[in-house]
Amino acid sequence: MEFRIADVKEKEIDFLLAEEFASSPSFTDLFLSKIDDQSTGRFTVNKVYRSHTDTYGESDLEVYLSSANGKTLILLIENKIAAQFQSDQLIRYKQRGDKYLRQGTCDAYKIILVAPQAYSDDFDSLDVDAIVFYEELKDWYNQSYENADRAKFKTSLLERALQKATQGYQLIEDETASKFWKDYWKVVNEVAPILNMPTPGKKPSGSSFIYFYPPDFPSRFSLIHKFTYGNIDLQIANVASKTGLVRQSLSSIITDQFTIQQAGKSAVIRKKAPVLDLNRTVESQLNKVTQSIHEVNKIYKWYLEHKGVFQKLEKHLD
Repeated sequence: MEFRIADVKEKEIDFLLAEEFASSPSFTDLFLSKIDDQSTGRFTVNKVYRSHTDTYGESDLEVYLSSANGKTLILLIENKIAAQFQSDQLIRYKQRGDKYLRQGTCDAYKIILVAPQAYSDDFDSLDVDAIVFYEELKDWYNQSYENADRAKFKTSLLERALQKATQGYQLIEDETASKFWKDYWKVVNEVAPILNMPTPGKKPSGSSFIYFYPPDFPSRFSLIHKFTYGNIDLQIANVASKTGLVRQSLSSIITDQFTIQQAGKSAVIRKKAPVLDLNRTVESQLNKVTQSIHEVNKIYKWYLEHKGVFQKLEKHLD
């Protein structure tokens, strides 16, 4: 059977996602696996809202999940094909989630971006908990649907969206974000150049995860300043299920200034820092920026001081 689809808009992909959340547990597990492999199969969907609006703006999708022990998790999903992020859009997702926590609507929330891989060349800087690519959705349909024609129709929609993203996408710069990153980079080079922050290029709205690449730092680890959260994370990729082992292995060197917890599919050693505002200039919050960079440098030095402990940890994680 042949399908011809002239154009696909984001709202049509929204409904495709909503349908699967409402009817396919394995589809939900695809999203949960991006947050924590241990969550798959433990939650059931009880509400799906499309285009849900409140004082903080709009969520493309909100998916309410419940666990057997009565806990509620909300997935706040932003779907993008080629459109740029609106000003403060991801920050407003976080504000919405925090409001749900205060109101007791949920016990936890996660912000998830759904987009083609061509949507951005800088996903790492986006302040989201997980990303599900359209390409992964296509794979899921091809593997999970017994009705071949139904799967082909769904994947045809996604293929047309992918074509649109490839043909029409270009990184849409947010000048305020780009200037913030450039000025932040200048401060890093003055205060702690050893942190080796890459020279930033154009940045889209919502870019608030800054990665550092200091010397003698293992590729398995990442040093990240998540500045709209006020977090500095020494992140260990793909070991969320072994967070307890990380905590035990580092017990001799962890002080009260650190916490060890899961972050998506990773484990992080986290230290708090001042919250920075991406919409304000670096100069207007220079003291907080400088303090944060000093804190990043302290974590790097702490790692070097206890490098042997971390090397033993790596062996346990293999």
